[in-house]
Amino acid sequence: MTTLPIILWAPPRSCSTAFERAIAENEKTTVFHEHFADCYYYGADRFHGTNKTTMDQVDKSLLVRDSTYERQANEMLAANGDGRERVAFTKELSIYYQESKMSPEMLRQFRHTFLIRSPTKVMKSFWRAAMENASDGSSTYFDASEAGFVEIEAIMQAVEGLDNQNIVIIDADDLMANPSAVLGKYCDEVGLEFDTCMLEWEAVMPESWKKWPGWHDDAARSTGFVRRSGGAGGKKKDDEIDSEEVTNAIKATQPIYDRMYARRIIV
Repeated sequence: MTTLPIILWAPPRSCSTAFERAIAENEKTTVFHEHFADCYYYGADRFHGTNKTTMDQVDKSLLVRDSTYERQANEMLAANGDGRERVAFTKELSIYYQESKMSPEMLRQFRHTFLIRSPTKVMKSFWRAAMENASDGSSTYFDASEAGFVEIEAIMQAVEGLDNQNIVIIDADDLMANPSAVLGKYCDEVGLEFDTCMLEWEAVMPESWKKWPGWHDDAARSTGFVRRSGGAGGKKKDDEIDSEEVTNAIKATQPIYDRMYARRIIV
């Protein structure tokens, strides 16, 4: 079993929350949810490039207001092992990566893995979720830069230079097509024991997901790795979305995805 806590870096709308839910079914893990979000948006380490529209929505979240990257990292490190042979695992959106706040020494203390998804699917799902959530005020904007494709490649390049890492990349389409094989291979790569119980779970909203109202509704309704494309209640499906902003975002991020896709786990 691995001795390092595991981070799964991913863009939003990439099936990463469902993946986190699967890992949580493994009794030998302690799971955190977007633990670096708190320090990315608040506290001394806050990312000051975030615009006012974004922060209006963040202010409605349940994030801790006074955290730092060091504090959040230490909480996960303390939970790793925990005297019960448990491995700490966290799913993090790639935009939370800040090179100036996450030194090589900090990065070296974690096992870094990556989940990618086609920019077409990420951007359209991201746009749909943002627009659907606008009705209850939990989100009113779409910001393509928050998809984090630039950041996920930057993280990969940063950890490649460390002497205790090897790159593990899984693709969301591969995962959805063959969850048992892909999840099993991922577990082999990171030193977790794969169990078939990780393929199914109860449809619940874990308390930690409530920090982002509205954004995890699809995952909370899920009971396994089932393809979804929105469209419930007469709303648009992802493949029906036609937006110039979305189209431009897809074109800009496709090369990054292609480079990482070429290095993905193949089963």
